[in-house]
Amino acid sequence: MTTLPQTTPIVETLRGIRRDVQEVIATMHYERGQSVTALEGWQIDRCYDTLSHVSICLRQALVMAEALPEVLSTLQLALEALNEAPRFRIRGLDLDSYGIASRCTRVIAEAKGKPLPPLRDHS
Repeated sequence: MTTLPQTTPIVETLRGIRRDVQEVIATMHYERGQSVTALEGWQIDRCYDTLSHVSICLRQALVMAEALPEVLSTLQLALEALNEAPRFRIRGLDLDSYGIASRCTRVIAEAKGKPLPPLRDHS
């Protein structure tokens, strides 16, 4: 079985960025009525909203990064199963088992940061 990439550095990087963004959001908080100009208040609100959205996106990226090892491991098992079975057509798709195996190989290679093999037409 092929060794799949470790996502720990990616996960840790995303967690660190999210922590930093949340710290910035926390320091930007101000109470309505504080002595700030209307423009300053608008700028703070706009930055706060933008950073809050970035924090949500980072959380979603973190969830996906944490799931990646299991997804790639499962994809590798599916590829191995496809390579063991005789070639078969997929009903409703213009693909057969070789075409799907080729796509799996490309995705795994891309996740490992390796050059992608060309897609082959297995019709």
